[in-house]
Amino acid sequence: MIKKHIYTALLFLSCICLSSTSIYAQPYNWLNNPYADADTDGWISDGDAAIEVINGNPAFVVRNGGHLSQEIQLTEDMSGKFMLIIGLAWSERSNANRNITGVPYFYAYEMEAIQTGNYDELYINKYLKVNDMLYTSSDIYQWVVIWEIFQISESTNTIELFLMQAERMGVPQNGSAARFDDLGVYFFNSIDEAETFVNSY
Repeated sequence: MIKKHIYTALLFLSCICLSSTSIYAQPYNWLNNPYADADTDGWISDGDAAIEVINGNPAFVVRNGGHLSQEIQLTEDMSGKFMLIIGLAWSERSNANRNITGVPYFYAYEMEAIQTGNYDELYINKYLKVNDMLYTSSDIYQWVVIWEIFQISESTNTIELFLMQAERMGVPQNGSAARFDDLGVYFFNSIDEAETFVNSY
Protein backbone atom coordinates (compact mmCIF):
# COMPACT_ATOMS: atom_id res chain seq x y z
CA MET A 1 0.00 0.00 0.00
CA ILE A 2 2.86 2.39 0.86
CA LYS A 3 4.52 1.66 -2.48
CA LYS A 4 1.25 2.38 -4.26
CA HIS A 5 0.96 5.80 -2.56
CA ILE A 6 4.59 6.59 -3.43
CA TYR A 7 4.00 5.63 -7.07
CA THR A 8 0.86 7.79 -7.19
CA ALA A 9 2.73 10.78 -5.70
CA LEU A 10 5.60 10.40 -8.16
CA LEU A 11 3.18 10.18 -11.07
CA PHE A 12 1.43 13.36 -9.87
CA LEU A 13 4.74 15.23 -9.58
CA SER A 14 5.77 14.05 -13.05
CA CYS A 15 2.54 15.44 -14.49
CA ILE A 16 3.18 18.79 -12.81
CA CYS A 17 6.72 18.91 -14.21
CA LEU A 18 5.53 18.08 -17.72
CA SER A 19 2.78 20.69 -17.48
CA SER A 20 5.26 23.32 -16.28
CA THR A 21 7.64 22.46 -19.11
CA SER A 22 4.94 22.95 -21.74
CA ILE A 23 3.80 26.25 -20.23
CA TYR A 24 7.28 27.74 -20.01
CA ALA A 25 8.74 26.14 -23.15
CA GLN A 26 11.04 28.46 -25.07
CA PRO A 27 9.33 29.66 -28.27
CA TYR A 28 11.04 29.05 -31.59
CA ASN A 29 13.51 31.75 -32.67
CA TRP A 30 13.12 32.39 -36.41
CA LEU A 31 16.51 34.11 -36.73
CA ASN A 32 19.53 32.30 -38.09
CA ASN A 33 22.66 32.83 -35.97
CA PRO A 34 21.05 35.17 -33.40
CA TYR A 35 24.03 35.16 -31.02
CA ALA A 36 26.85 35.87 -33.51
CA ASP A 37 28.36 32.47 -32.66
CA ALA A 38 28.82 31.68 -36.37
CA ASP A 39 30.41 34.99 -37.36
CA THR A 40 28.07 36.75 -39.84
CA ASP A 41 26.56 33.53 -41.20
CA GLY A 42 22.90 34.14 -42.09
CA TRP A 43 23.38 37.91 -42.17
CA ILE A 44 24.14 40.36 -44.98
CA SER A 45 26.60 43.09 -44.02
CA ASP A 46 26.67 46.54 -45.60
CA GLY A 47 29.35 49.10 -44.82
CA ASP A 48 31.14 49.07 -41.47
CA ALA A 49 29.52 45.99 -39.93
CA ALA A 50 31.19 42.96 -38.35
CA ILE A 51 31.44 40.60 -35.38
CA GLU A 52 33.59 41.56 -32.41
CA VAL A 53 34.43 39.48 -29.34
CA ILE A 54 34.06 41.34 -26.04
CA ASN A 55 35.21 39.52 -22.88
CA GLY A 56 34.96 36.23 -24.75
CA ASN A 57 31.44 36.93 -26.02
CA PRO A 58 30.84 37.54 -29.77
CA ALA A 59 28.44 40.34 -30.68
CA PHE A 60 27.25 42.11 -33.81
CA VAL A 61 28.70 45.61 -34.21
CA VAL A 62 28.03 48.44 -36.67
CA ARG A 63 29.80 51.77 -37.09
CA ASN A 64 29.57 54.82 -39.35
CA GLY A 65 26.05 53.98 -40.51
CA GLY A 66 26.81 50.39 -41.51
CA HIS A 67 24.20 47.70 -40.95
CA LEU A 68 23.46 43.98 -40.91
CA SER A 69 20.26 42.45 -42.26
CA GLN A 70 18.52 39.10 -42.48
CA GLU A 71 15.44 37.88 -44.36
CA ILE A 72 13.01 35.52 -42.63
CA GLN A 73 10.66 33.40 -44.73
CA LEU A 74 7.29 32.88 -43.03
CA THR A 75 4.90 29.98 -43.35
CA GLU A 76 1.32 30.42 -44.57
CA ASP A 77 -0.15 30.13 -41.07
CA MET A 78 1.65 33.22 -39.69
CA SER A 79 -0.98 35.76 -40.82
CA GLY A 80 -2.54 37.54 -37.83
CA LYS A 81 0.06 36.28 -35.36
CA PHE A 82 1.98 38.67 -33.15
CA MET A 83 5.67 39.01 -33.97
CA LEU A 84 8.13 40.01 -31.27
CA ILE A 85 11.48 41.51 -32.30
CA ILE A 86 13.80 41.61 -29.29
CA GLY A 87 17.45 41.71 -28.34
CA LEU A 88 20.21 43.39 -26.37
CA ALA A 89 21.78 46.65 -27.53
CA TRP A 90 24.93 48.44 -26.34
CA SER A 91 26.14 51.91 -27.32
CA GLU A 92 29.25 54.08 -27.17
CA ARG A 93 27.06 57.15 -27.65
CA SER A 94 24.35 58.43 -25.34
CA ASN A 95 20.73 59.07 -26.27
CA ALA A 96 20.63 62.08 -23.92
CA ASN A 97 18.47 64.98 -25.16
CA ARG A 98 17.19 62.74 -27.97
CA ASN A 99 20.53 62.99 -29.74
CA ILE A 100 20.00 59.62 -31.35
CA THR A 101 22.91 59.58 -33.81
CA GLY A 102 25.03 56.47 -33.41
CA VAL A 103 22.78 54.57 -31.00
CA PRO A 104 21.64 51.06 -32.01
CA TYR A 105 18.15 50.29 -33.22
CA PHE A 106 16.12 47.63 -35.02
CA TYR A 107 14.36 48.37 -38.26
CA ALA A 108 12.25 45.91 -40.22
CA TYR A 109 10.05 45.40 -43.27
CA GLU A 110 6.99 43.25 -43.75
CA MET A 111 7.23 42.05 -47.33
CA GLU A 112 5.25 40.02 -49.83
CA ALA A 113 6.91 37.79 -52.42
CA ILE A 114 4.98 37.95 -55.69
CA GLN A 115 5.91 35.71 -58.59
CA THR A 116 6.71 37.64 -61.76
CA GLY A 117 7.83 35.40 -64.59
CA ASN A 118 10.36 32.84 -63.39
CA TYR A 119 11.23 34.47 -60.06
CA ASP A 120 9.66 36.08 -56.99
CA GLU A 121 9.86 39.82 -56.49
CA LEU A 122 9.61 41.29 -52.99
CA TYR A 123 7.29 44.21 -52.27
CA ILE A 124 7.27 46.08 -48.97
CA ASN A 125 3.90 45.92 -47.21
CA LYS A 126 4.83 47.78 -44.05
CA TYR A 127 7.77 49.62 -42.49
CA LEU A 128 8.30 48.55 -38.87
CA LYS A 129 9.98 51.37 -36.97
CA VAL A 130 9.02 52.54 -33.48
CA ASN A 131 10.82 54.15 -30.54
CA ASP A 132 10.81 50.96 -28.46
CA MET A 133 13.25 49.40 -30.96
CA LEU A 134 15.71 52.22 -30.29
CA TYR A 135 18.39 52.36 -27.59
CA THR A 136 16.82 54.94 -25.26
CA SER A 137 19.25 54.92 -22.34
CA SER A 138 21.11 58.14 -21.54
CA ASP A 139 23.98 55.96 -20.26
CA ILE A 140 26.70 54.38 -22.38
CA TYR A 141 28.44 50.99 -22.27
CA GLN A 142 25.33 49.23 -20.98
CA TRP A 143 23.37 46.31 -22.43
CA VAL A 144 19.73 47.33 -22.76
CA VAL A 145 16.76 45.25 -23.96
CA ILE A 146 15.00 46.76 -26.98
CA TRP A 147 11.85 45.24 -28.44
CA GLU A 148 8.48 45.71 -30.09
CA ILE A 149 5.44 43.61 -31.03
CA PHE A 150 3.72 43.75 -34.43
CA GLN A 151 0.71 41.90 -35.83
CA ILE A 152 1.54 40.22 -39.13
CA SER A 153 -0.49 41.41 -42.14
CA GLU A 154 -2.46 38.89 -44.17
CA SER A 155 -0.29 39.00 -47.30
CA THR A 156 3.09 39.15 -45.56
CA ASN A 157 5.34 36.15 -46.16
CA THR A 158 8.80 37.64 -45.58
CA ILE A 159 10.33 39.75 -42.80
CA GLU A 160 13.60 41.63 -43.24
CA LEU A 161 15.33 42.74 -40.04
CA PHE A 162 18.08 45.38 -39.91
CA LEU A 163 20.62 46.06 -37.16
CA MET A 164 21.41 49.74 -37.59
CA GLN A 165 22.61 53.01 -36.07
CA ALA A 166 20.19 55.89 -35.76
CA GLU A 167 21.08 59.27 -37.21
CA ARG A 168 19.71 62.69 -36.37
CA MET A 169 19.78 65.33 -39.07
CA GLY A 170 22.80 67.59 -38.67
CA VAL A 171 24.56 65.22 -36.23
CA PRO A 172 27.04 62.99 -38.13
CA GLN A 173 28.31 59.55 -37.23
CA ASN A 174 31.74 59.59 -35.55
CA GLY A 175 32.91 55.97 -35.70
CA SER A 176 31.29 54.95 -32.40
CA ALA A 177 30.16 51.35 -31.99
CA ALA A 178 26.60 50.08 -31.71
CA ARG A 179 26.47 46.45 -30.60
CA PHE A 180 23.72 43.82 -30.65
CA ASP A 181 23.42 40.37 -29.09
CA ASP A 182 20.91 37.71 -27.97
CA LEU A 183 18.57 38.58 -30.84
CA GLY A 184 15.21 36.99 -31.45
CA VAL A 185 12.19 37.05 -33.73
CA TYR A 186 9.33 35.11 -32.15
CA PHE A 187 5.66 34.59 -33.01
CA PHE A 188 2.76 34.33 -30.56
CA ASN A 189 -0.99 33.90 -30.72
CA SER A 190 -1.64 36.95 -28.54
CA ILE A 191 -0.03 40.16 -27.32
CA ASP A 192 -0.29 38.89 -23.73
CA GLU A 193 1.83 35.84 -24.59
CA ALA A 194 4.44 38.03 -26.26
CA GLU A 195 4.60 40.49 -23.36
CA THR A 196 4.92 37.66 -20.86
CA PHE A 197 7.96 36.42 -22.78
CA VAL A 198 9.44 39.95 -22.84
CA ASN A 199 9.12 40.19 -19.05
CA SER A 200 11.18 37.02 -18.68
CA TYR A 201 13.87 38.03 -21.19
